[in-house]
Amino acid sequence: MNSFLTIFLAAILTDNFVLTRLLGATPFIGSSKKAGPALNMGIAVTLVMVAAAALTWPVQYFLLAPFGLDHLKMLVFIAIIVVLVQLLPLIFKGPRFGKALPLVATNSAILGSVLLYVDYGLGFGASMVHALGAGIGFLVAVILFSGIKERLDSAPIPEFFKGMPITLMAAAFLAVSFMGFQGMF
Repeated sequence: MNSFLTIFLAAILTDNFVLTRLLGATPFIGSSKKAGPALNMGIAVTLVMVAAAALTWPVQYFLLAPFGLDHLKMLVFIAIIVVLVQLLPLIFKGPRFGKALPLVATNSAILGSVLLYVDYGLGFGASMVHALGAGIGFLVAVILFSGIKERLDSAPIPEFFKGMPITLMAAAFLAVSFMGFQGMF
């Protein structure tokens, strides 16, 4: 139980895919300045990440690895993720994911999470905990960054820093702030 908690908290704070590995940077930088759409994207990524871990783990360990087809894992995992993203609006009729779905489908954090549990040699339970923690870590990062971007709109920023330069600087400062959690887990 203690190791599951460590895996979960590390995936959120010290091993945050966006802020430490730069996986999922495109949807992170392109996220909305409003908390609502950022929350929708974070929830969609978390759902797909957990579902992808649940589906790719058995495919890896019961199909690809036993038959020596490990070289196909990236292709197979991408296909599973794309199918999950397409099924998301059908399964969850209530939430409106809107423009978040194309960003979820191309999110390297999702592919990175399912490839990492294979590299880490995690079991099914640990993979699920890692995927949930990674999804929540993405959610936290996107919501925090949407708040930062909203505040930047009203801040007196020099003309040459407006737009992408200040956005990238703010992302860097957010990533550095998460480095304060290093060594905890």
